[in-house]
Amino acid sequence: MAANALLSHNQQVKNQRQSASKMDGFCAILFAISIWLNQRDGKMLMLTLVVGIGISITVPDEGFYLYCIAGEILICALASIIKANASRAVFWLCALLVPIHFLAMHSKGFDDSDPYPYIVPLYEIAQLIACIYLSKPLITGTKNV
Repeated sequence: MAANALLSHNQQVKNQRQSASKMDGFCAILFAISIWLNQRDGKMLMLTLVVGIGISITVPDEGFYLYCIAGEILICALASIIKANASRAVFWLCALLVPIHFLAMHSKGFDDSDPYPYIVPLYEIAQLIACIYLSKPLITGTKNV
């Protein structure tokens, strides 16, 4: 019985990684755009780097959801400290991911119809979009970046 639960957990982690890997190229493009737009704004650049690094860090299989929760809490804390234009948006998007990871950790396994592997990458993309949308060049309408 315990072996089946472990297998189910390992399969969950594998499904999450496969879903996330499908979005890697798109996230890399958004990350590059965000860095380019925020290169002259130190706080927004720092927030963009925090978000990008948080998305791209590889999480070990053992304790996968706990590491994800800890990472989201760390990003929330750093967003609060940095106080950039997109800090509130990033804070709340990460804060909303904490209970999602918690529920996934306590579920007894999920099937192909479970939204977890799709929701998490969308929230991570939304964090990068917030860094792009709330960048000074887009807010002020300046043409020179």
